[in-house]
Amino acid sequence: MWRCTKRGQGEGTIRKRKDGACEARVTAGVNPATGKQKQISKYFKKREEAKDWLAKAVHEQATGRFVDPDKITVGQWLDRWLNDYKKTKLRSTTWENYETMARVHIKPEIGYIPLQKLQAGDLQRLYNQKLKDKKSIATVYKIHQVINGTLRQALREQFVYRNVNEATELPPLKHKEISPLELEQAQKFLEVAEQERLYAAYLLEFGTGLRRGELLALRWQDVDLESGRIFVNQFKQKTAQS
Repeated sequence: MWRCTKRGQGEGTIRKRKDGACEARVTAGVNPATGKQKQISKYFKKREEAKDWLAKAVHEQATGRFVDPDKITVGQWLDRWLNDYKKTKLRSTTWENYETMARVHIKPEIGYIPLQKLQAGDLQRLYNQKLKDKKSIATVYKIHQVINGTLRQALREQFVYRNVNEATELPPLKHKEISPLELEQAQKFLEVAEQERLYAAYLLEFGTGLRRGELLALRWQDVDLESGRIFVNQFKQKTAQS
């Protein structure tokens, strides 16, 4: 059994509640209405979780990065989610796609709303307006995916108490059928492209089915002419910086 110990100024406190939960509490400035220190609390099932959150909160407060759950907006939380949680986890092209959805479609519409006051109706109106503006259903689904991801993280960190995005509805996403070239069409294409600079790439593409990134990343050391084999060891992709 553990007990709370007195901590230094600005270090926060942890206490065990009667219901068994662990409460971590940290001071976050002064309440302008009362002039008293403002306390922010979070509850955890395990003491180690409370200690981890408290250490992070104290560090962020010392470095000027602490976020007051009562003040953070949807736009601010989106930026934090993208940069702190997704930038090192996602492939660069995927991250850039997420960032574009946030910057172009989400923040201009609902970025100003306090995160804790965001309602399902705000999101439903956003999706409806995008569809009314002739945005593709696929684009609206991507917007929905980004919002869902950021709210799930906010829920895990107890910035919100439910994911209001789960209460929204979107029209069904229709997948377009892909019609590959017939053999005669592929042969005709290669005949026309035979004098083109990239003919070897076209021929290899039709013969192997390699993806473009795999094809562009091939080196001579990946090709074994004697055995007629190609080894795919790399993948090349275009990013905003390349």
